[in-house]
Amino acid sequence: MKKHHYFIILMLGALSIFLLAACGGEKIEEKKGIDVEMPWEKPWFLPVFTVPQIETTDLGMDIHWIGYEWHIDDSEQSRNLMISDFSKMKAFEFDAEGEGVSSVSLEWINNYYQKLDQVILEMFFCAKGILVISQDGEGQYNINHHWGDAYDSVNLLLEKADHFPDLKINKKRNRIIVPINTKGRYISYHVMNQKKTEIDLELGTEEIQIQVSPEGGYISVEILDSSKEELGLRIYGADSGRKIVNGIPGSHAAWGLDDSVLLFRHAKTQQVGIYFRERRQISLLGQLSEGEKVIDGPYISADGYHALYTNKSQDNEISLNILHLHQQIEKSVRLSRWDHRIRIKDDVYYHGDTYLLIRGSVDDKKELLIQDNRSGAVMYHDLSEENPFFFLKDKKIYYFAETNGKKQLIRTDFNTTEKVMVFSDKITEVGALKNKEGAILYRQKLNEEKAAWLIR
Repeated sequence: MKKHHYFIILMLGALSIFLLAACGGEKIEEKKGIDVEMPWEKPWFLPVFTVPQIETTDLGMDIHWIGYEWHIDDSEQSRNLMISDFSKMKAFEFDAEGEGVSSVSLEWINNYYQKLDQVILEMFFCAKGILVISQDGEGQYNINHHWGDAYDSVNLLLEKADHFPDLKINKKRNRIIVPINTKGRYISYHVMNQKKTEIDLELGTEEIQIQVSPEGGYISVEILDSSKEELGLRIYGADSGRKIVNGIPGSHAAWGLDDSVLLFRHAKTQQVGIYFRERRQISLLGQLSEGEKVIDGPYISADGYHALYTNKSQDNEISLNILHLHQQIEKSVRLSRWDHRIRIKDDVYYHGDTYLLIRGSVDDKKELLIQDNRSGAVMYHDLSEENPFFFLKDKKIYYFAETNGKKQLIRTDFNTTEKVMVFSDKITEVGALKNKEGAILYRQKLNEEKAAWLIR
């Protein structure tokens, strides 16, 4: 053995004796290794998508918010949109041009209900502030309106209701109607000036249907109880609570685009009735032939100047009737490809200057009928069976079609038809944002997360 090897062995032996002596002669067992997660194995330091991811595209906006169950609100008061997940008390505001996303603070609201020991059941944006429906420990319901820079101003609308409140809100989202009890007493509340008015509808056992006018100035009350054989409409001032009009002999009430017109179906003649609020005048338009029956409507058209309704003849032929509110001119379009289950309100778009668009049904397949009112030209297009849908933007018609199992967004006018987008993932929901024509939201499942295309 070489000399230096012998020296190393002696040194190791001496070290072992020293360690045993230092530890009182106890034997030391080596501990098993501990696995330590390194940052690069699980990147906890990377930012989470707590803010919605919005990318501007040629079509509009591509929206993702991973890990959140979100929805979008479109406010008529501004061009900005709200994206929110109230279950996690998160909300953001972004504009339609995609120039930025700013946080909407909900911290004060959250703390407010925690101190009251109440559970927030529902929240939604109004024209000003947020409306909150909550429930206390005794199972009773409250409604509060919050507004201000941090939503730290609050106004109580309803307290300790026994049932979930069946509130009504208008298109502009500035007027809220809430029942106080089952005897026809209501609260009318304006969110802009926080004015609260009690209204007594003077009801007995009648069933009613309430609609708030688009601009929030009036309330229509339709009596549905036919036991007394007197269907009728009333109109109340939303701020005064005073009955303005009583005993209009009609049903199926529908407001126009603003507060100036209320449409209805005359109870006896089935003619379309128009109540002109400013003139306090009623006109009856249209005249049914013998054996004809109104099956849907009336509703206001997209241009705001026409009333639309459908009727069925003795031979079961269905026609769409278009009545000009002021000129009292009637136009009728026979619907040979019409499914009687389709509603005018959702499936007919009529603008007096340019287009008539109707979604019909042929052999259980949905079809889009497009007619140019100026030239009279007509086109038919097959729609996606799962998501039949169309809309207008920049005087072009967009619709969903399906080819080889894939959804496609098609754009057409009376000259050309072209593909705009092919969707690789399954689309689960399609819908239009409520208040702005052409602002359309497409939602789909994307890797088990919700995604959206906002077409502007």
